[in-house]
Amino acid sequence: MKDITIKHPKNFNWLTHIGTCLLLALLYTLSGCTDSELKNTELKGAELESAAINKEPVPAELIKETKKAKTYKVHYEFQEEQWDDPEILSTTRLQFSWLKPGDDSISESLWSMRLDGSDLRQVASYQLLDTPTAGTLDARFPIVRSPNNRYVAFAVKTCPNCSERRILDLETKEVIVAPMGGNNPGFKWMPDSKSIVFNAEGLMHYNLETRKGEFIRSRFRDDNWGPWHLIDNGKK
Repeated sequence: MKDITIKHPKNFNWLTHIGTCLLLALLYTLSGCTDSELKNTELKGAELESAAINKEPVPAELIKETKKAKTYKVHYEFQEEQWDDPEILSTTRLQFSWLKPGDDSISESLWSMRLDGSDLRQVASYQLLDTPTAGTLDARFPIVRSPNNRYVAFAVKTCPNCSERRILDLETKEVIVAPMGGNNPGFKWMPDSKSIVFNAEGLMHYNLETRKGEFIRSRFRDDNWGPWHLIDNGKK
């Protein structure tokens, strides 16, 4: 083995040279750790996202049963319903108003879940339901979803003796105030979801595209008849 002689200039500074080497080594080490941590973080993030997407809804748990009723415990984790998500809407869902944990007694929002009590999701917040005038959902009348799931028709009490008819577009988040009058609105959607029939001091056929209503009771009968139902795809 031959000896190797390394020559340095007379003004060579050993301390500077050693310091530079140590700094380079430190930078290399830090760079390597940072890259590794970033990769691990990205992998963990991807795993968590995948787990959130693929997790199975938790069914309701029966906790009490009597001759009169059954009591269930439903899993709550805040999720929103996307009106046109085929996976969410692949099973029949129950729609209802509810006060989620932490909300006050007048802040009912709109929710849906599967019939087994799983996959609880918010359809619309109470802030959206309160648009454009503050009020509370009128529990006397059903909240009715359109056949294509995009629209929700409901009534809101804006004063002790007044109930405002509203139609919420879940795609645009627009709230349409429909013509009012009469007592029970009796919302019935037409099969194409482009119009709706309801009571408004007479039977009204309201078009969502034109935002105009037409009284249609006289098309069928001239006498003062009571409850009604649409049949034959809205033709009768």
